[in-house]
Amino acid sequence: MLNVILKLLLLITLIAGTQSQAVAITIKLGHVAPVNHPYNLGALRFAQLVKERTNGHIIIKVYPNRKLGDEKELIEGLRAASVGLAVISTGPISGLLPKMGVLDLPFLFQSYGQAYHVLDGKIGKMLLREAENIDIKGLAFWENGFRDITNSVRPITTPQDLKGLRIRTMQNPVHIATFQVLKAITYPLAWEHVFTALQMHTIDGEENPIPIIYTAKLYKVQKYLSITQHFYSPAPLLMSLPLFESLDKNTQRILMQTAIEVSAYERMLIRRQTFQGLSKLKEHGMIINHPSIKPFKKATKAVYKMFKARFGEELIKSIEQSR
Repeated sequence: MLNVILKLLLLITLIAGTQSQAVAITIKLGHVAPVNHPYNLGALRFAQLVKERTNGHIIIKVYPNRKLGDEKELIEGLRAASVGLAVISTGPISGLLPKMGVLDLPFLFQSYGQAYHVLDGKIGKMLLREAENIDIKGLAFWENGFRDITNSVRPITTPQDLKGLRIRTMQNPVHIATFQVLKAITYPLAWEHVFTALQMHTIDGEENPIPIIYTAKLYKVQKYLSITQHFYSPAPLLMSLPLFESLDKNTQRILMQTAIEVSAYERMLIRRQTFQGLSKLKEHGMIINHPSIKPFKKATKAVYKMFKARFGEELIKSIEQSR
């Protein structure tokens, strides 16, 4: 009799476990950064908190290093619901959401505080909301940080030092226009080809935030680092809208609130890695200089005129006035 009871209890346990597994939802989260970059560390924290707060109902699996594709492929995956979540830079998505590109204007943000005030406020919420027009749900703005210039030819101390240098840029019209105004030769290569292109001297340099420069080990192929902070790069955490809408309201609320909460953690990691990365890059032999920013700002004002019609003068002014 005891054996029968034990078998019945085991059967009930197995059925309950199967039912529990059946209701759990696994969601893929992709990004293009290495495992030690804040994108990935933030994504892992987000996954952990969502699992806890949904009692295991939502399981988020994080795929770093382009394992689910490059950023354009991730955007396509979100729209097709083959990818559930992604951390994306603004450049690739601004082709579908033109106003998002306003965030890429040179020297638009003077500080992290100004960026957070804009992105976490009405303007940021409006930009995220517009993503719903392309079947994507914007959860929160994370970040990649302020971007600086590396190259293997010379220090960049004035805008004239960029003339003729072959600089890799993102496939981002604002970024490309900015470096063309500065008389550099732009190469909008996909990120996975950049290290080899630098190593083979197909290109002279590139531009990225310090955490990317360090985690991608660009110090092995670049000699000079110039702290220009010419662009601030947000990184929105995005979700497939059909997937988001298929979830109950409480789960939607947890995802939204957790994404916003983890943005503070991910941003803190960016600032920490920026500070630590500078000293580590110097230890690896990079020559670091801090040029005056005023000449670069003046030289890139023409970019604002080029994109005024696309982004709207009122939107640009509202961001500038938040300083």
